[in-house]
Amino acid sequence: MRILALVLLILSAAVPGFAQTFTISAVSNCPDLPDGVTFALGPGTYQIEYVSGAWSPVADDALYDRHTWSSHVRIYVYATGQSGYLGTPYSLYQSPQLAEAAAKGIYILIIPTNTIVSFWFPEIVNNFNDCGDNRGSVTLRFVQPLALEPATWGAVKALYR
Repeated sequence: MRILALVLLILSAAVPGFAQTFTISAVSNCPDLPDGVTFALGPGTYQIEYVSGAWSPVADDALYDRHTWSSHVRIYVYATGQSGYLGTPYSLYQSPQLAEAAAKGIYILIIPTNTIVSFWFPEIVNNFNDCGDNRGSVTLRFVQPLALEPATWGAVKALYR
């Protein structure tokens, strides 16, 4: 059991973002790139799971014919200038549950070199710099696929004998 715990600890230190969950706040991680949740990532292909949540750029659901909930998360890779999004493209839904359901899933991010990656919510209503009346949050998780083959674990165990 100790060996397994040690292996998981080593993997979590060696693989940036291994099974790491993080939350993006509609108030503090808005309206633009400098306000995002940032990670230093090495080269590789990362799977990012949209775990849960939704956010609203307004304080009142009665606005916009009750379509006030979003699951749009902006992303920017500093080294390459690559930008994009996770979730739905600037769509607004009538409830947080509908927005969340539209976005849930696994997204792929390919990083060619060591870099900083930022995740944030764009302010999409007037005033474009005021996030103080926003609500909600989104939880994402880095998911690294690992080969769980008997030969692999045997080789790891052999290192600690």
